[in-house]
Amino acid sequence: MIPHMRAHRLALRMGLLVVLTPAGCAIGAQSDTSTVPAGAVADSFFRATEQGRWRDAARLMDLATFGALRDQEVANMRDAGKHVHDVTPERLMKSDPQMPRVVARYQAARMNEALARVDWLSHEYANVSSIDSLAALSAEDAAARWLEAKDSRYMMRQALVAQRGHCEVPDSILAQTVHLTRPALRRLGTVMADSLAYVLYTEEMSPEPGQDSVTVRHARQRSAGAAYAMSPPVLTLRRVSGQWRIAPSFGMSNAGSFVIACDPKPPARKQVH
Repeated sequence: MIPHMRAHRLALRMGLLVVLTPAGCAIGAQSDTSTVPAGAVADSFFRATEQGRWRDAARLMDLATFGALRDQEVANMRDAGKHVHDVTPERLMKSDPQMPRVVARYQAARMNEALARVDWLSHEYANVSSIDSLAALSAEDAAARWLEAKDSRYMMRQALVAQRGHCEVPDSILAQTVHLTRPALRRLGTVMADSLAYVLYTEEMSPEPGQDSVTVRHARQRSAGAAYAMSPPVLTLRRVSGQWRIAPSFGMSNAGSFVIACDPKPPARKQVH
């Protein structure tokens, strides 16, 4: 570990100073002259996402940059759609000449069925049904849908809905996802670098029913003392017209997914007349 004074000199030499305190502000080569400090903007963003206020969270983003990225993504998806073709038995047999045609026909049908069930668009933008619908959204609305799609509660609901076609998923189970809690995001510190700010934060789980906060704190302490520890995630902010705004980044993208296992529905009985 770098001693405190040595770390302080290193930060100054790089033109940065990091203050790793929950309520501390960050000081850099340039003072933060924005109306609202970067750390406060990050705190507001964290609270809005925790509470599912996606439009409020979207308003704190760099919407001009996000809108340009959305437009490029729409263009890419439209271009990709022109080159998508169903899997054919001939393609499978070309890659595996030993595969019998009857097997290739079966495998191609299974693969096309699975591809048809994958809804990539709603995986990236919550409740968006088509590329044209995404293109028609304002940058603020698109950002709100994008943020919601990264939420674990939304991903859980999507996984359950996807299974309803071939599994018994009661409505009561689906309704419970509304009451799921997500980890609270707590700011650890902020690094300032000219027109950019980097906010280090951590996730803290709320106590589950029947579990007190002391138990959660002890579990967190055991985790912190583990031999393998993950670095804290980073939220990037950019100064836009004198105001700090959340910069869209790959670090915020939806890299996780939920897989719901359930018993398949019994085959429907044919009625005998």
